[in-house]
Amino acid sequence: MSLYKNNEKGLTLLEIIVAVFILTIVLSISYKVFNGITSAVKKQQIITDAQVNVNLINKYLNRDLENCKEITKTSLGSNYEYSVETPDKTIKYEVSIETKNNTGVYSVTRIQENTNDAENALREEIISNQPLVQNNKEMKKTPFKIEKQAGKSIYTISIYYNESVQESQKNSYLNNKTYTFDVMSRIG
Repeated sequence: MSLYKNNEKGLTLLEIIVAVFILTIVLSISYKVFNGITSAVKKQQIITDAQVNVNLINKYLNRDLENCKEITKTSLGSNYEYSVETPDKTIKYEVSIETKNNTGVYSVTRIQENTNDAENALREEIISNQPLVQNNKEMKKTPFKIEKQAGKSIYTISIYYNESVQESQKNSYLNNKTYTFDVMSRIG
């Protein structure tokens, strides 16, 4: 009587290699899908943050510039600020540019100073750590602009940002976005 049976069940080396090959293909496709979804979510988060920032700026500047008597720009090194003079208060928009994690970012802070009580200014950061446009010198230098149109009581506000998620695409001009809107002053 023989100790071994001829009909033993098991896997051959070829079957194991085919199974590993199929598993590798499935895992690599799953990784690419997951990576694509993650990139899309990050990009959408950047776009959503930019839209929220723009909506806040639009809300504040519409109110502030409608009653504007005069606006002045002051440079503070690479940073700058706009002072909006209204009949009863001064509102400043401070723009600070810095480098974080090898990426240029900027922030805009709104400072409301009442003429009666200059010590108690109300500070609110509207834009925080927004990526700078990299390949356009003017956009990189002044990512937030308020300009008065010549001979009119209309102010044009421009906000520049880069919505790229990946480091290799941050210099791409396709990711550079501009949001521009106009506000008319009722005073002058």
